[in-house]
Parts: sequence; C-alpha cells; structure tokens
Amino acid sequence: RAMNIDATNRALIAAIVKTCIRVGENENSELQQLQQSMVNGVGSSASHFIKGTLELNKGNSKEASYHLEIAAKENPNLPGLLNNLAYTIIQQETPDLERALRLSDAAIRNLPNHPYLRETRGQIYLRMEKFTDAISDLEQALRATELRDRVRSSLATAYEQIGDSKMAALQRKLQSEGK
Repeated sequence: RAMNIDATNRALIAAIVKTCIRVGENENSELQQLQQSMVNGVGSSASHFIKGTLELNKGNSKEASYHLEIAAKENPNLPGLLNNLAYTIIQQETPDLERALRLSDAAIRNLPNHPYLRETRGQIYLRMEKFTDAISDLEQALRATELRDRVRSSLATAYEQIGDSKMAALQRKLQSEGK
C-alpha cells in the first residue's frame, strides 16, 4: 500500500529490501510467501533490487548483476543499490574496477558515513592497489561489527602493501581476537 502512495521513497524501498533479505535467509515457508508477496507488491526497480541482493547474498554474482543492472537503470540514486552493484562487479572474473568505483562513490555521496558503503569502496581501492585510500575507507568500515573480520584482514593486506608491518600485525592480532 505504501508503495502505491510513494513508490520513489528511498526509506520505504530500503525497508522493504531489508525485510525481504532477512526473510530470504529464513527457511520458513510462510515467511517465504510473505517475501514473494512483498516482491510482487513493489515496482519493477525495487523488485529487481531485492532479487539481485538476494542472489548476491547467495553468492550468485551473475544473476545478482542481471537484476541489479536493471534496477540501477530504473532508479540510479539508491545508495544500497549502487553499493550492491559495485560489490557484484568486483566479484566478477574480470571486474571493471573503474565503474565499480564510480558506483561506490555515488553511493557514498548519498550516505557518506555508512560503514557498508565504505567497506565496499575500500575493497575496490584494495583491488586497484590504492592502499592508502583503501585503509581510510576500511578503517571507517570497522564501525560495523559484523564486517570487522573481513575488514581487519583487508586492512592487514593494505598495511603490508605500504610497508607497515607493525600495523599489519596489529590488524591480524585484532582479527584473531575478534575485535
């Protein structure tokens, strides 16, 4: 019903996507039916955003890319969508890192302090071998506790690449301690 009133409301779309993703991680058939009705009840862009994000979470980057590309053409200003598309791009066999960076930058312009967006851009910078830039974003991503293990590993790699073995060792130690 809310989508019928304001189908372009970013907060509403984000809430629906978040709910669908959480439901998608559950095996309960009633919740799966709820998810399908929510996907059916949103517009095409949001539906593809949801489907793409669910496929990304399952590790199906090719299918995720298909849906996220469609969603981005219809609604190119959703930070979460841009971030997920950028992340999907860097998962590909031959990633277009420049495009992924442009998408990530656009997402961060809308939500500059979001740790997930910073983590994605940090991973992009790491792959581009822009280690100082990667460190800056990855350190900001540490605010999300659920990302810390992966972020600490990436920070250790970045610090090693710039020749700071002490900071690399510290990141590995903190990672092993779960901090």
